[in-house]
Amino acid sequence: MQISCNASRVINKPRDNKAIADTGTTDHFLKEGAPCDEKEIATHPIEIDMPNGSVERSTHTCYLRIPGLPKKLRKGHIVPSLSHSSLVSIKKFCR
Repeated sequence: MQISCNASRVINKPRDNKAIADTGTTDHFLKEGAPCDEKEIATHPIEIDMPNGSVERSTHTCYLRIPGLPKKLRKGHIVPSLSHSSLVSIKKFCR
């Protein structure tokens, strides 16, 4: 399964506990070290099409730390190659 990642260029590098709310990304993608719950090794890693044309793979699944949201809306993927910030999918919240 391939998933699209539509991140815009951002100048300032945020801390690990910051993320970009992204209307173009199809799922939640967290960088390594981002705060999350129930981190598990991905038994079925996904492939993500990056804006620069490369294809990256997830290594873990996890849940965003956003109290009050149903678990199915908080599930995300850890992508170690994300160097700038985590991406939170607005599309996923609207399903």
